[in-house]
Amino acid sequence: MAAETLCAKRPSPGANPRGGGTGAVYHVYPHSFADANGDGIGNLRGIVERLDYLNDGTPESLGVSAIWLSPIYLSPGRDAGYDIADHTAVEPTFGDLDDFNLLVAEARRCRIHIVLDLVINHTSDLHQWFGQARASRDSAKRDWYVWRDPASGRRPPHNWRSFSGGSAWEYDDETDQFYLPSCARTTPVGGTLAPVGMEGAPSVERRRSGRDGQR
Repeated sequence: MAAETLCAKRPSPGANPRGGGTGAVYHVYPHSFADANGDGIGNLRGIVERLDYLNDGTPESLGVSAIWLSPIYLSPGRDAGYDIADHTAVEPTFGDLDDFNLLVAEARRCRIHIVLDLVINHTSDLHQWFGQARASRDSAKRDWYVWRDPASGRRPPHNWRSFSGGSAWEYDDETDQFYLPSCARTTPVGGTLAPVGMEGAPSVERRRSGRDGQR
């Protein structure tokens, strides 16, 4: 069905989650939801093609009011996309910013809100923020992550354990300190200044201004 006729039967907008309304929220994991180009991997255009399944204004669809998208940001994919390498870019596997804007526009046609999974508790170790933080102890972004001096004998600073086994800490020989990863060893945790300093978070919000919320 052509995108411009997907939701023509929808009589009126659904409740707006930001305004205190109620409605069903459907969680979409883009990697496996719908594949529009035949490569066997889900993508944003695949979601566009299935919007009528989610809500076309008739009892035959699911009638959802919002889609919560798992992370679609650039990522090496070591932690299901939660290891974000750039908060301002779309993972090419899923498409690009034009595809995201198309999804937002067509979802609005279907009266479906878009909620993004904004992950700023940690990043990929390939993120430029972490690259700058680990370049020097004097880096302006050093405190964006959690660092500690080694114990004697270059041992971890204390006995915290990792979810994946072994020490919770990873040693960085460039600056002779340990950093704290999240669940995966390649996802360093943000430090005390990260929520204030991560200018990429508002940046990605500006570039995805069509989204209706974040998780």
